[in-house]
Amino acid sequence: MRVRVVSAVLCTLFWGISRYGCLRTNPLEMPFAYGSFVIGKTHATFGLIRSLQDVKECSKECHQVGNLMMCGQLTLINCQLHHQSEGCGSSILYGFWLANLLYYMVVEPGQKFWKRLLTLHNSLALIIRGNSEVNWIHIAMAILHWISVDGVDFLGKRFQRKLGAPISYLSMIFITYLSLLAFTEKS
Repeated sequence: MRVRVVSAVLCTLFWGISRYGCLRTNPLEMPFAYGSFVIGKTHATFGLIRSLQDVKECSKECHQVGNLMMCGQLTLINCQLHHQSEGCGSSILYGFWLANLLYYMVVEPGQKFWKRLLTLHNSLALIIRGNSEVNWIHIAMAILHWISVDGVDFLGKRFQRKLGAPISYLSMIFITYLSLLAFTEKS
């Protein structure tokens, strides 16, 4: 019961920061950032519904939005960072290249290979960008993303069941906040 209450509080916090991100970004100026915040808000809404009541009807949709959130959010963040520094063509090319991996990850959710490959690519892109721009925010987002996607899998079954969701939500909250800092810093 306590895990569900903690998850509800974290989902509410995640929804709030995603909503704040939607309000702070203009979808015409920062389309990829806005999409990232919308995905976060949708994931937080489904998580809040699941934590408040045991809903079996939306479990497939919750799982698909969760998969999209796990790797799609950071892909959109990377696209927005490319868009701000190198222009629209580079960001669209980056997004199209990763769209195939994202498609296979959503279609075959049981395979962790695609999720890990997409996580590795997005995290490395952020680390390289953070190193070249001497920006710790990008490196922190990459580490937090790895923790939320792959780091939870390294916990034991007992700890994963109790601590997996709160650790994942905390990581997503901080990623969303740091991306909001990175986007408002550049504009």
